Amino acid sequence: MLRHVQTDDVISLHDNCFSDYDTSLVQNLVSRIKQLGQRRRGAGMVVVHRATQEIVGYGQVVRWGDKAEISDLIVAESLRGHGLGTQLVNHLIESARHLNIKSLEIGVLDQNDGAHRLYQRLGFVDAYSTFMRLGGEMEKVIYLQMPMTICASV
Repeated sequence: MLRHVQTDDVISLHDNCFSDYDTSLVQNLVSRIKQLGQRRRGAGMVVVHRATQEIVGYGQVVRWGDKAEISDLIVAESLRGHGLGTQLVNHLIESARHLNIKSLEIGVLDQNDGAHRLYQRLGFVDAYSTFMRLGGEMEKVIYLQMPMTICASV
């Protein structure tokens, strides 16, 4: 089940998806996307496991000018490969259609071939790459883009 992130999702999000982060960082992530959502500049979505009601996935889309970016995408390791990431990205693409943007982008680590192929299958095309310091080391990140039809905000 997919739904908008809520403040009380922080503990479950931390435990199941972002356990290597300090809980306060997860709290800040949720607070920030909720504020952006109130200003119609973004949306944060969670995947809720039907049987346990635990949060097992997260992703967000944020508008920057006439572009938006899908980021902080994660699915609990034990549930990867079951289509949850695909559902989540598709939902975030649909959410982005209501942000009055010209293009949508998503970044992927160079060595994450599975996610790279997924994004291409969903209609994203390679646009540019850069090196970013992630976890202390410089890593290559490939950014993919998807043109969007500008829709009126609802």
